[in-house]
Amino acid sequence: SAAWGVTSPDQLRWLDPPEAAGIDQAADLLTQLGAIDQTGRITARGRRMVGLGLHPRLSSMLLKGKETGRLAMACLMAGLLSERDILIFDDHLADPNIELRLEVLEALIQGNPLPKGWFDVRRGLAGRIIQTAAQYEKKLSGDTIDRQKSRLELDSAGRVLAFGYPDRIARQRGTRENTFLAASGKGVCL
Repeated sequence: SAAWGVTSPDQLRWLDPPEAAGIDQAADLLTQLGAIDQTGRITARGRRMVGLGLHPRLSSMLLKGKETGRLAMACLMAGLLSERDILIFDDHLADPNIELRLEVLEALIQGNPLPKGWFDVRRGLAGRIIQTAAQYEKKLSGDTIDRQKSRLELDSAGRVLAFGYPDRIARQRGTRENTFLAASGKGVCL
């Protein structure tokens, strides 16, 4: 609604108005992403995010990726997060590691052998993600980037994810490996 010049969703006519808590949560996220200011007005960054036509999290990830020199990683990550999983596992062996998926995509881009593991790859889907990432890259850079010469920095995957999910960052709590303090201030146990 901020993109239309509306600073509060109360100013819109709704068939079924959304819950106030949901509106507050959305406004908090958009503020964290830099899309709106504290008064609810759209920012210049917010206008660029709207122009990308993606979910605000993904738009933020792409813009911040470009600003920090991690555009290739951000584009692949946005493509991955927009689709279903490219890996097929036996149910009991599923691996949530996003770096593994990025390694698979990087191997396909570079024409290298795939990493070894107990999984199969949905190659058609992986190809579509690579094409989508290239489209994002071209749109944001104004030019095509030679992916054969541009290797991903896989150790920056977490940082790039944080560009779109700043509210989901957590710090380990004490010495227990599975307890964390989330950015929201809530305790989390995995």
